Amino acid sequence: MGVVIGDTCGQGALAAGYLNAIRPRLDELVGANSSPADLLAGLNLAAADTLPLDPFITVAAFEFDAEAGILTMANAGHVPAIVRGACGSAAIVGAASGPPLGIARNAKYENEYYELRRGDVVVMMTDGLLEAVEADLASMCTLRGWVSEAPGEAVIVHRLLLRKLDESFARRFVDDVTLVTLEASYDADRLSLQ
Repeated sequence: MGVVIGDTCGQGALAAGYLNAIRPRLDELVGANSSPADLLAGLNLAAADTLPLDPFITVAAFEFDAEAGILTMANAGHVPAIVRGACGSAAIVGAASGPPLGIARNAKYENEYYELRRGDVVVMMTDGLLEAVEADLASMCTLRGWVSEAPGEAVIVHRLLLRKLDESFARRFVDDVTLVTLEASYDADRLSLQ
């Protein structure tokens, strides 16, 4: 299973057009079963060839190997993910290993690996969510606290984050927000994400 989450600089139709410009290359790379790092390198070339000089796109790519229980990630200047372990601890994973897409044509990205266990919850987001609630963007203390305090499965974590964001948006909303929450579970003696 793969998940790609990204965000463009800017807002509106022009910013959406940047994503649309590289979308065909994303489909090709996904079809070729590229690793997350290779996928980002390919997308970066497409962005460098397609985008005007100033804009860029941040992207994080995730691939889950159900048989091995391994989450492989690569990050092009995007917000890292948070993994809440079954015991309640929340760790930042998938930090940027290279620049956003379109900045440096020959940028390289590296895969990071994380072993998932049953009950682990993976939270992926765009910077609009992070900036709405965090004073310290690097440590993500507020979000990690919310994720670790949420009891139970991914849907509960997701709902808690949405509720907390609703409370925060009344004060500081300035950017769009994307939130994806997945949970590692066993399905027919295999670990899976749901």
